[in-house]
Amino acid sequence: RRAFLLAGTAVAAGAVGATGGSMRADARATREHEEADYAVTGEGAVRVIWSMACSAPTVAVTFDDGPHPVFTPKVLDLLAAHDVRATFFLVGTAAERHPDLVQRVVDAGHEVGNHSFRHEPWLHKYPDHEVRDELARAEAAIEDATGTRPVGFRGPGYSLSPAVLETLVDRGYRYDCSTLPT
Repeated sequence: RRAFLLAGTAVAAGAVGATGGSMRADARATREHEEADYAVTGEGAVRVIWSMACSAPTVAVTFDDGPHPVFTPKVLDLLAAHDVRATFFLVGTAAERHPDLVQRVVDAGHEVGNHSFRHEPWLHKYPDHEVRDELARAEAAIEDATGTRPVGFRGPGYSLSPAVLETLVDRGYRYDCSTLPT
């Protein structure tokens, strides 16, 4: 079983998968012991992945908010020293400022994910068009730096909403064991 860990708390790499039929998302978002359900209408089915079964025991190492010019190189060096791969959920503004660090993350064999453009913790309260813009701008910054499109998303403060989920589906975000760095 693959569990996503951050600061000692089990969390999810917010991710979605789409299939045929009517779209409904039942996301159980735990933040400070509160749960919220999200329903999304349209085609397909949406689910937020908080953990997943993989063929081998796996621990996911994830980092949010970078890249940072001081800390990201230190983290990359430490991971390389122990031959560990991780997922870096990157902020678009930081990716634009430090494209060399984003490329270094990918060159080291790590996965990159979208962590929004401005790291706005209230993303779930944004109007739909601002959610789309926030995610698309972060995605473009990461892809411009590396040529690699992010496959996962983790909202700042784990913020999710129907608009966030719909945008992820519309933009083709998918996450499963085959996308994980090894």
